[in-house]
Amino acid sequence: TGSFDNLRFKKYNLRSNIEANITKHLMVSLNMNMDIRNDRKPYWRWDGDSDNMENLYRGLLFRTGMVPPYIDGKPVREIGGNTFVEWSPMELIDGTRTGYNRKKYSTYDTSLSLQYNVPFIQGLSATLLYNKVMKHSFVKMFCFPYLMYNFKGTGTHNHIPTNELVGTYERSDGNYLEEYYVRRDNYQLNMSLSYVKKLGKHDIGALVVYEQSEGDSEKFDAQRNKLITWEMPEFFGASGDASESIVGAGSVSESGRLSYVGRLNYAYADKYLLEAAFRVDGSTKFAPDQRWGFFPSAAAGWVISNESFFEPLTGVIQYLKVRGTWGQVGNSQISGRRFAYLAT
Repeated sequence: TGSFDNLRFKKYNLRSNIEANITKHLMVSLNMNMDIRNDRKPYWRWDGDSDNMENLYRGLLFRTGMVPPYIDGKPVREIGGNTFVEWSPMELIDGTRTGYNRKKYSTYDTSLSLQYNVPFIQGLSATLLYNKVMKHSFVKMFCFPYLMYNFKGTGTHNHIPTNELVGTYERSDGNYLEEYYVRRDNYQLNMSLSYVKKLGKHDIGALVVYEQSEGDSEKFDAQRNKLITWEMPEFFGASGDASESIVGAGSVSESGRLSYVGRLNYAYADKYLLEAAFRVDGSTKFAPDQRWGFFPSAAAGWVISNESFFEPLTGVIQYLKVRGTWGQVGNSQISGRRFAYLAT
C-alpha cells in the first residue's frame, strides 16, 4: 500500500529448484519461477501513465489550505464566486467515481536441464537445455466525470466558506474505458556434445552445439466512450453506438533463430594453446535468401609463466599469458522491422 488507499502494488513470487541424479551418468535439473504483479493507482491522464504521478502530487502540494476539500461530503470548487480549484484531488485519490488504472502482470519461467556422461567413452558428455517463458499483461483504465460544488462565501473578501450550496460544476477529463492485453511466449532449446581428453602433455577438447529459439507475441487494445455510470466500468456499460468504440490496430509478431556452433581446443604442456571455432546463424529477421551467416574465429595463446626461463620471476608475477584472437561476428539487432525495410 502506498501513500493512500487507492495506490497499491502487490507481488507474488514462487521459485522452485530440483536437482536429481537419475542414474550414475544422468543428471536432471528443473527450475521454475512464477512472478505475478498487481498494480493499482488513480487514473490521472496528465501524468502520462507515470508511476511517479508527479503532476498529481504537485496538485496536492499546491492546493490552498483555505478551502476545505469537502463541505457536507461534497467536493468544493468555488467559494463566494472565487474558483480555488479546478479538480478535486481527494475525489481523484479515492478513485471510486473518477476512475482508476489497474495493471496485472504474470511471468512463468521454466528451465529443464539434462546431462548425460557417456560411460563407454570417457570424456564425452551430452547436454540438453530447454527454457520456456510466458508473459501476460492486462491493463484496464477508466475515467469518469464527477461533480464539484460551488458554495456561498462570507467575510470581508467573501472567501470564508459556508455550507450554502449555490451551484455545481462537472469536472471531466474524459468518459471512457480502455483495455489492452499483451501476450508474449518464447522458448530456447540447446543440445550439445562435448569431449575432453588428456594424452600425456596433450589436452584436447571439442564442442558442438545446436541452438533453436522461437517467440511470438500479440497485442489487442480497445476503447469505448460514454460510460453510463461509474459503478459499471465495463465495455457493456458504455455507449452502444459504434462511433463511440475504438478498436486499436493491435500487433502480432513472430521470431525465430537457428544456430550451429563448433569449437576445437588444443593445449600442449599447459603452455601453447590453440582454438578454432565457428557459428552458423540463421534469423527470421532477414529475408530468406539473406538469412544465414557463417562466423569463424581462431585464437592462439602462450602461457609464458609456465616456461622454465620464467621461474626466477614467479615470485613477482605468478601468471602471464599472451593471447591473440581473430574472428568475424554478425549483428541481428537491426530494428523492430523484419527484413530491415525503410518505411516511406
